[in-house]
Formats: sequence, structure tokens, C-alpha cells
Amino acid sequence: FDYEFQKGQIVTGKVVSYETGGAFIDIGAKSPAFLPTEEASLRGIADVSAIVPLDEEREFLIIRDQDADGQLTLSLRQFELRKAWDALSEMQDGKQSLQVRVTGTNKGGVTVDARGLRGFIPRSHLNERDDLEALKGTTLTVTVLELDRERGKLVLSNRLAARSAAISQLEIGQLVEGKVASLKPFGAF
Repeated sequence: FDYEFQKGQIVTGKVVSYETGGAFIDIGAKSPAFLPTEEASLRGIADVSAIVPLDEEREFLIIRDQDADGQLTLSLRQFELRKAWDALSEMQDGKQSLQVRVTGTNKGGVTVDARGLRGFIPRSHLNERDDLEALKGTTLTVTVLELDRERGKLVLSNRLAARSAAISQLEIGQLVEGKVASLKPFGAF
């Protein structure tokens, strides 16, 4: 048994019992740790057993140090949030695209669900800019424009994802149609 546990540490454990308001998890500590219902999932749930079945081993994040009884408080929600931010950060670094679902609109653009995180796509970065209400519930391909984990800010672009997808379809020697945008002494755009 490892009794050296700290807030922010990731631990592995199994559900040993359910209680009103959460579940007790055996992580090899002096006493079982507690997973509150509100910390069991990114999306609000009423039944912890639907997310963490008995005897299923999972990873959890310690969010509160031991209390007077030696009990730790765990979170799956914050663990999943950490993984989602990490994955989106990697996608931004690798200039990869992802699928998001449009959840709402405002005058500046649309809000989306990106791996459980709330993201925003400005109107100027949407392919369809006119009828934002029609986008609700649809799935868009986007790339990450701006990511600030500390401020919880996630700005995405549908237009840049479409452009990079179109460019990736081009091959050397392929004949394409285009329109001259401007002429310069060194060539044409």
C-alpha cells in the first residue's frame, strides 16, 4: 500500500460501493477515496454507477487531500478535462483538425462542444456565416486557433480546417482551376 497521496496526483482504483452523492473507490490508501457525483463526468449525471461500474479499474485525479478520517476526494471530470486540454493542445501543435458539435449561437459566432470542452468559432471563421441558427446540432470540422487552458478559452476555425483539407487534396502535376487575385513582379497570386 502506498499512503503517499497528493492533490493533483493521478491514481488507479476500483469502485467498492455506492452511496448517495457518490462512490467509494479503493486506491490502495488507508481508507477508500470518495468520488462525488458531480465529479464523475464532464456531462451532468444522476447515477455514478452508469459511469463507473463496480470493480472496473479506472484512473482518477486526486482533487482534495486527506481529511481527518484519511479519506481523499477524487475526480473523473477534472481528469477528463485535463486529457481533453492535452489532446487539443497536441492537435494545435500538429495542425490537426477535429469534429465538433454546434451547441449554440451568439452575435459573434457559434459555441461548440469540443471533446467535452466549450469552444467558440467566430463568424469570420465559419464557412456558413449567414444562418447560424441552422448550424445548431450539426457537426463541423475545425482546427484550433487559440487555446488558453488557464482562462478556459478555446477558439476554433471551420474555414481554416476546410482550406487545409482542400490543400491536402492537391498533388504535384494536378490540373486545377483558379482565379488570378493579383500580379506581382515575381509572379501571380
